Amino acid sequence: MKIATFDPNFQLMQIGRQSRVLQVVYKGNIEVYLNVQKKNFKGKIPNNKYFDMNKFPTHVELVIDTISKGSLICPRAYIRQHKCEFTAQCRTPVTLFYISYDQLNEIKDGCEVMSEEVSKVYDARLSENKRVSLDYINGEKSKNFQLKN
Repeated sequence: MKIATFDPNFQLMQIGRQSRVLQVVYKGNIEVYLNVQKKNFKGKIPNNKYFDMNKFPTHVELVIDTISKGSLICPRAYIRQHKCEFTAQCRTPVTLFYISYDQLNEIKDGCEVMSEEVSKVYDARLSENKRVSLDYINGEKSKNFQLKN
């Protein structure tokens, strides 16, 4: 396992990239957000006197969580080799531990219990409807949803 430190605003993970390391946050805060396109809401939110869809920006970044110490980033990529479906950006200086999936496989192959547990998760065929929530595991209580400025 190795350690790395990142400055605020550094993107640890980006939508569409496939991670090759499992990251464990040791110190700092990271925003997890999605890019939301206006076209995804067309017809779903009616215009009224309180809300005018035409004034809604064509694209916003929706912060879905703030993660910190003890959180895992992209464990699903290890289990299912999926591309990341969120962006993770350092809000403060961040220190994390990381291990490559190749090293993790070496450990797993030498440990019967770990191998069995990883196989159980893989065999469960994680629901595609819950993919964002499975791209990271929050080590602390989740913060409320908010729009990123």
